[in-house]
Amino acid sequence: ANQKEPITYESRHIKKDKTGIWIVSTLSPVLDENGSIKKFIIISTDISDRKEAEDIIKEKNKDITDSIKYAKRIQEAILPAEKLVKQYLPDSFILYKPKDIVSGDFYWCAEKGDKKFIAAVDCTGHGVPGAFMSMIGSSLLNKIVNENNISEPGKILNALRDGVIKSLQQTGEEGENKDGMDISLISIEGNKIQYSGAN
Repeated sequence: ANQKEPITYESRHIKKDKTGIWIVSTLSPVLDENGSIKKFIIISTDISDRKEAEDIIKEKNKDITDSIKYAKRIQEAILPAEKLVKQYLPDSFILYKPKDIVSGDFYWCAEKGDKKFIAAVDCTGHGVPGAFMSMIGSSLLNKIVNENNISEPGKILNALRDGVIKSLQQTGEEGENKDGMDISLISIEGNKIQYSGAN
């Protein structure tokens, strides 16, 4: 009863034909010369179209989020198990914190003969675009080491660069996307470590 500021609220109403409409109402007090409430004015507007659009956006947002969460499971499946990394480097740890649900960063490891390979990779972009880049990068590293039998870190990165350029059909023309990745890669063979990095 003492409320002297306007109040706005939304409500759903059922019409005679059983369909519903959304109304936004603003209840404003009218004050007399003493500042006491004399009467109220209510202004109502049909916002059914806006509410319907909000519901559509919510549903689409849920569908997109569910899809990205599923993509996260696929992306995590390509990451090496932590116990495998620990097997290569017993005193190591993994810090993997995607900025969004899926990540443009990934870690990778492999073993070929007496050599073990470990990489930390930061792809261009975050979220879904970065995740696509990380899938390309992981796939290319596996192919380079396991199928093409390239085992020197510098040569692996050269092959990775060529693979990214080919996968993304980059030509070097001005204005073209410059997607790629920063990477630190080591190989371990006995007590010998080789490192190569690129950005």
